[in-house]
Amino acid sequence: MRIIIAFIFVFCITAASRADDLKIQAYGDFYIATDDNNDVGVSSYPNRYGIFQLKDNFNVNTKKGVFDYNLLQISFSKKTDDFRGILILHDGAMVDVGYQMDFIRFVQEANFGVQLFYNLWLDVGRFQTHLGGEAYAPKDNWLSSHSILTVVEPITHSGARLTYEFLDDFEVSLHIYNNGLRASEDNVFKSYGFYHAYNGEEFKIAYAWLFGNEGSGYIDENEFDDFSDPIYYSNFHTLSTELKLTEELEVKGQIDLYVAEVINKTHDKGLFGASIQSRLHINDKFKSTVRVSWWNASSLVFPQIPKGLGYTLGFEYLPTNNTYLRIEGRYLNDYGSIMNYTYDRLEAALNFGFKLDN
Repeated sequence: MRIIIAFIFVFCITAASRADDLKIQAYGDFYIATDDNNDVGVSSYPNRYGIFQLKDNFNVNTKKGVFDYNLLQISFSKKTDDFRGILILHDGAMVDVGYQMDFIRFVQEANFGVQLFYNLWLDVGRFQTHLGGEAYAPKDNWLSSHSILTVVEPITHSGARLTYEFLDDFEVSLHIYNNGLRASEDNVFKSYGFYHAYNGEEFKIAYAWLFGNEGSGYIDENEFDDFSDPIYYSNFHTLSTELKLTEELEVKGQIDLYVAEVINKTHDKGLFGASIQSRLHINDKFKSTVRVSWWNASSLVFPQIPKGLGYTLGFEYLPTNNTYLRIEGRYLNDYGSIMNYTYDRLEAALNFGFKLDN
């Protein structure tokens, strides 16, 4: 039913617009990947301990030794002085992993908004998360793969957002969602968020916060028992920044703090981590990026990998303004696994992406 509503949303925007007012964009990312895991099968997600179990949570380049596509998406958007709206439909391996429990999995984003006063916007619908410093689609990041911090963060939210844009470079928004992390939108559990950002030409910084009841157990704590899913309150804090040092060199950093209080349990769960990236513009066609990520998580977040490091090196070639070819290598090391074993993993991937717009 919600898919049908989404298509009606597109039709309404199209019917109310001239062709040159409606922005349409298509995007695709294809890949082939491998790693040093010797398990039989094409999946890079074996059910094993350590860093191998960590791979169950990554969304990008999910299969080993086969040519597949991460993402195929088409977006429709429109913005006037008083109205804006966007719909993004998608499919691919990233959807299979990140949206596998979502019954509206083919809708990446669907929201519309009105300008209440000067630069004050009210939007409702489904949004990309306001948390973190990496986007969902590979085209919007320096590297195709995500860091472990992005893996822990939610992907989408459904609800309402109030945004005020002032002084050209500043933005602040308040959010209320049906939930932040759960796939089903039951309109019972609420989450509340805040976002504040400065987006200058050479320096950007953003702080994001999310708090809410993210468990699927009973609402009344007194009814909680060992046979229902736990109720817990999630508290996310992310701080991300980007700095243009020279015309050729950029750096990007991110810090995440995630704490979840589990009701009627003696232990909480959480994660603290940091990630830093540096990108070098070799020339107009070639770029190289290096990323280092570190995390320290409780055993309830990732049962077998409470501590770890990730190193990624990538090269990007731009044949045209609308296409890219990326080669990436990543080394993951888990130094806090079960029974004091240390696991590591070496990966390599080749990605090709394109985008078309009117």
